[in-house]
Amino acid sequence: MSESSDVSPHSRLADRLAISDLQHAIALATDQATWATFLDCFVPGAHANYGDLGAGPIESLVERIRDSQARYQGTMNVVGTHTASIERHRAIAETYVVSHHFRSDSGQSWDDQAGTHYRDELEHTPAGWRIAARAASLRWFRSDEVAPGWLAVED
Repeated sequence: MSESSDVSPHSRLADRLAISDLQHAIALATDQATWATFLDCFVPGAHANYGDLGAGPIESLVERIRDSQARYQGTMNVVGTHTASIERHRAIAETYVVSHHFRSDSGQSWDDQAGTHYRDELEHTPAGWRIAARAASLRWFRSDEVAPGWLAVED
Protein backbone atom coordinates (compact mmCIF):
# COMPACT_ATOMS: atom_id res chain seq x y z
CA MET A 1 0.00 0.00 0.00
CA SER A 2 1.55 3.32 -0.99
CA GLU A 3 1.13 6.58 0.82
CA SER A 4 -1.23 9.05 -0.82
CA SER A 5 0.61 11.85 -2.61
CA ASP A 6 -2.09 14.45 -1.92
CA VAL A 7 -1.46 14.30 1.84
CA SER A 8 1.11 16.62 3.37
CA PRO A 9 4.31 15.12 4.80
CA HIS A 10 3.30 16.57 8.19
CA SER A 11 -0.03 14.76 8.06
CA ARG A 12 1.64 11.47 7.03
CA LEU A 13 4.12 11.80 9.89
CA ALA A 14 1.31 12.53 12.37
CA ASP A 15 -0.60 9.47 11.12
CA ARG A 16 2.46 7.22 11.42
CA LEU A 17 3.09 8.46 14.95
CA ALA A 18 -0.56 7.95 15.92
CA ILE A 19 -0.48 4.38 14.60
CA SER A 20 2.75 3.68 16.49
CA ASP A 21 1.18 5.16 19.64
CA LEU A 22 -1.77 2.82 19.17
CA GLN A 23 0.58 -0.20 19.14
CA HIS A 24 2.13 1.00 22.40
CA ALA A 25 -1.31 1.61 23.92
CA ILE A 26 -2.31 -2.01 23.25
CA ALA A 27 0.91 -3.26 24.85
CA LEU A 28 0.38 -1.13 27.97
CA ALA A 29 -3.30 -2.03 28.22
CA THR A 30 -2.33 -5.71 28.15
CA ASP A 31 0.36 -5.24 30.80
CA GLN A 32 -1.95 -3.16 33.01
CA ALA A 33 -4.97 -5.43 32.43
CA THR A 34 -7.09 -2.45 31.37
CA TRP A 35 -9.32 -4.35 28.98
CA ALA A 36 -11.66 -1.45 28.16
CA THR A 37 -8.59 0.49 26.95
CA PHE A 38 -7.43 -2.57 25.02
CA LEU A 39 -10.84 -2.81 23.27
CA ASP A 40 -10.80 0.92 22.53
CA CYS A 41 -7.80 0.30 20.23
CA PHE A 42 -10.10 -1.59 17.85
CA VAL A 43 -13.13 -0.63 15.78
CA PRO A 44 -16.25 -2.39 17.09
CA GLY A 45 -16.49 -5.88 15.61
CA ALA A 46 -12.86 -5.91 14.42
CA HIS A 47 -11.78 -9.37 13.32
CA ALA A 48 -8.76 -10.71 15.19
CA ASN A 49 -6.80 -13.92 14.95
CA TYR A 50 -4.77 -14.67 18.06
CA GLY A 51 -3.69 -18.18 17.05
CA ASP A 52 -4.31 -20.68 19.85
CA LEU A 53 -6.55 -18.16 21.65
CA GLY A 54 -8.91 -18.14 18.68
CA ALA A 55 -10.22 -15.93 15.90
CA GLY A 56 -13.32 -13.80 15.55
CA PRO A 57 -14.67 -10.44 16.68
CA ILE A 58 -12.29 -8.85 19.19
CA GLU A 59 -15.10 -8.51 21.73
CA SER A 60 -15.43 -12.31 21.85
CA LEU A 61 -11.65 -12.83 22.20
CA VAL A 62 -10.80 -10.28 24.87
CA GLU A 63 -12.02 -12.56 27.67
CA ARG A 64 -9.74 -15.38 26.44
CA ILE A 65 -6.82 -12.96 26.20
CA ARG A 66 -7.56 -11.67 29.72
CA ASP A 67 -7.79 -15.21 31.11
CA SER A 68 -4.51 -16.24 29.45
CA GLN A 69 -2.78 -13.22 31.03
CA ALA A 70 -4.31 -13.81 34.49
CA ARG A 71 -2.13 -16.86 35.16
CA TYR A 72 0.95 -14.62 35.21
CA GLN A 73 2.14 -12.36 38.02
CA GLY A 74 2.81 -9.71 35.41
CA THR A 75 3.70 -9.10 31.80
CA MET A 76 5.92 -6.68 29.92
CA ASN A 77 5.24 -6.22 26.21
CA VAL A 78 8.07 -4.42 24.41
CA VAL A 79 7.08 -2.95 21.04
CA GLY A 80 9.94 -3.20 18.55
CA THR A 81 10.13 -3.02 14.78
CA HIS A 82 7.12 -1.22 13.34
CA THR A 83 6.03 -0.09 9.88
CA ALA A 84 2.85 1.53 8.61
CA SER A 85 1.68 2.07 5.04
CA ILE A 86 -1.08 4.66 4.87
CA GLU A 87 -3.59 5.27 2.08
CA ARG A 88 -6.00 8.05 3.04
CA HIS A 89 -8.17 6.64 5.87
CA ARG A 90 -6.79 3.10 5.81
CA ALA A 91 -3.44 1.65 6.77
CA ILE A 92 -1.55 -1.60 7.10
CA ALA A 93 0.85 -1.89 10.03
CA GLU A 94 3.31 -4.61 10.90
CA THR A 95 4.78 -4.74 14.38
CA TYR A 96 7.10 -7.06 16.28
CA VAL A 97 6.55 -7.40 20.02
CA VAL A 98 8.73 -9.23 22.52
CA SER A 99 6.70 -10.13 25.57
CA HIS A 100 7.79 -11.31 28.98
CA HIS A 101 5.30 -13.27 31.08
CA PHE A 102 6.37 -13.62 34.70
CA ARG A 103 5.19 -16.59 36.74
CA SER A 104 6.10 -18.67 39.74
CA ASP A 105 5.87 -22.45 39.83
CA SER A 106 6.65 -24.41 43.02
CA GLY A 107 8.86 -21.63 44.35
CA GLN A 108 10.75 -21.14 41.08
CA SER A 109 10.28 -17.89 39.14
CA TRP A 110 10.07 -18.03 35.34
CA ASP A 111 10.21 -15.54 32.50
CA ASP A 112 8.19 -16.95 29.59
CA GLN A 113 9.21 -14.95 26.53
CA ALA A 114 7.55 -14.72 23.15
CA GLY A 115 8.31 -12.95 19.89
CA THR A 116 5.12 -12.11 18.03
CA HIS A 117 4.48 -10.50 14.65
CA TYR A 118 1.25 -8.49 14.35
CA ARG A 119 -0.27 -7.52 11.00
CA ASP A 120 -2.98 -4.93 11.46
CA GLU A 121 -5.43 -3.35 9.06
CA LEU A 122 -6.42 0.04 10.43
CA GLU A 123 -9.13 2.60 9.79
CA HIS A 124 -9.05 6.28 10.66
CA THR A 125 -12.18 6.93 12.73
CA PRO A 126 -13.49 10.10 14.41
CA ALA A 127 -11.66 8.84 17.55
CA GLY A 128 -8.40 8.36 15.61
CA TRP A 129 -6.68 5.30 14.14
CA ARG A 130 -8.18 1.98 15.23
CA ILE A 131 -7.53 -1.64 14.27
CA ALA A 132 -10.14 -3.18 11.98
CA ALA A 133 -8.40 -6.55 11.55
CA ARG A 134 -5.48 -8.16 13.39
CA ALA A 135 -3.45 -11.30 12.79
CA ALA A 136 -0.96 -12.37 15.47
CA SER A 137 1.75 -14.84 14.52
CA LEU A 138 3.99 -16.34 17.22
CA ARG A 139 7.56 -16.43 15.85
CA TRP A 140 9.40 -17.88 18.86
CA PHE A 141 8.97 -18.83 22.52
CA ARG A 142 11.33 -19.63 25.37
CA SER A 143 11.11 -20.00 29.13
CA ASP A 144 13.96 -19.04 31.44
CA GLU A 145 14.40 -19.67 35.15
CA VAL A 146 15.02 -16.46 37.06
CA ALA A 147 16.07 -15.66 40.62
CA PRO A 148 13.25 -16.21 43.14
CA GLY A 149 11.57 -13.11 44.51
CA TRP A 150 12.44 -10.73 41.72
CA LEU A 151 8.78 -10.47 40.69
CA ALA A 152 7.76 -8.79 43.96
CA VAL A 153 9.07 -5.36 42.89
CA GLU A 154 6.18 -2.90 42.63
CA ASP A 155 6.08 0.29 40.55
